[in-house]
Amino acid sequence: MKKLCELLVGFECTTINCDLDIEIFGLSHDSRSVKDGYAFFALPGENQDGRDFAFHAMMRGARVIITEQQIDKGYPQVLTKCARTAMSLMAKAFYNNACDNLKVVGITGTNGKTTTTHILTHILRMGGVNTASIGTLGIGVDYETSKRLDPSIFEMSCLTTPDPIELHRLFYDLHSIGIKAIVMEASAHAIHLKKLVGITFDVGIFTNLSIDHLDFFQCYRKYADTKINWFQNETMKRAIINIDDIEGKKIQANHDDVIAYSLKDVHIELSSKGSRFTMKNKTFDFPLAGAFNVYNALAAIKSARLFGIRYEKIIDSLKNLPPVPGRFNTIDVNGVTVVIDYAHTPDGLEKIITSCREIVSGKGRLITVFGCGGNRDATKRPLMGSASAKLADFTIITSDNPRDENPRVIMLQIEAGVKLYTTSYCLVESRRQAIAHALKMAKPGDVVIVAGKGAENYQEIKGKKIPYNDHGVINNLMDKRQKSTKTK
Repeated sequence: MKKLCELLVGFECTTINCDLDIEIFGLSHDSRSVKDGYAFFALPGENQDGRDFAFHAMMRGARVIITEQQIDKGYPQVLTKCARTAMSLMAKAFYNNACDNLKVVGITGTNGKTTTTHILTHILRMGGVNTASIGTLGIGVDYETSKRLDPSIFEMSCLTTPDPIELHRLFYDLHSIGIKAIVMEASAHAIHLKKLVGITFDVGIFTNLSIDHLDFFQCYRKYADTKINWFQNETMKRAIINIDDIEGKKIQANHDDVIAYSLKDVHIELSSKGSRFTMKNKTFDFPLAGAFNVYNALAAIKSARLFGIRYEKIIDSLKNLPPVPGRFNTIDVNGVTVVIDYAHTPDGLEKIITSCREIVSGKGRLITVFGCGGNRDATKRPLMGSASAKLADFTIITSDNPRDENPRVIMLQIEAGVKLYTTSYCLVESRRQAIAHALKMAKPGDVVIVAGKGAENYQEIKGKKIPYNDHGVINNLMDKRQKSTKTK
């Protein structure tokens, strides 16, 4: 519980039409979750305006409404220029500014955020820093720590970067049980929507930038600038930047304290079993294949060094790195290597195919299975099709998370990019059947890439999340094959 006056800090209130001493027992921007004593944030939106739900919030017990425009109902309300900024700063104050007592690392970029988060979190834990991660894969803590947390923590939204009320509750709960450092993914949406306002990052990592999310940002430049402009001296103490990326060089030029990393500084040896690279006369081995994963490891190493972790400990930690769920996970299916990966952008798909070329043995072929998400950036669909057509031997276009769109329409948009370069492809709408088709046509020595969903355990169709997992489908197909072989 906090008094309202204790929460109105760090931002301008243009009008206050309520008692500043009222007690606030919770915060929400969703009127359905408002309880007695809550502050309700009437956020502006593209399709809905939070002010339209003010009455519902008041009926459920809201004590004050935070809004950008006056609501002519006589409700107790606070007007401010940016309700989203107010929500982030009020959430921080409500949860005792817990983030100020944590070492926070933020990782942004089109690709590599999840893997870099995974690698850095592992190194820090092995180095004795009690660390939690926040990102696409959810809340990551070790087993003993998880037993001390409220189970509802793990049921929070599956957004890459949680909304600020959830996020600051996480900071508070994690700090209260002894967590010292947070490694978190920072999405472009979160930055644009002011979710991270009020957090001073000890380290900010930039991985890379390529086309994505144009459904939201409309143009690449706006998307890129959102991430670039996040690296401000006032909110980012140190910046670790991939300077092989042209956008990374822009950050390097604008931030006062940049630690750069580049593949030009390392000697790399790649294999299907992992990667080895040498930097500053030190050799690092880790079980993730592909040059793009060397980039991720370099970012994690540079950050870990800022925490005082010795190179010897980092080398040992990388050797024992556990798999990243849904990222370059490999399964052997009767001599066929199946790679499951979250790659869902043209650049990401290109990188995973290029890396898998090293796994293909002899005259083996490389087969891709992928689709694109509905209600998302449609411009990347033909680009992903073209990337697969140019680099793979055979492409199977299928469904991903069609959401409210017709999956066949999405597939045809992907096909438009494929058929510019090849006739070696087919369309199979059922993702299960597409994977089955790939495994049926594959021979020992071939590689099958199943891309786009990674560790996701659902397909989103018409507003419903239908249970589904690529790994589970492949295991099920393997079981059926084994039973069939035994029967014969």
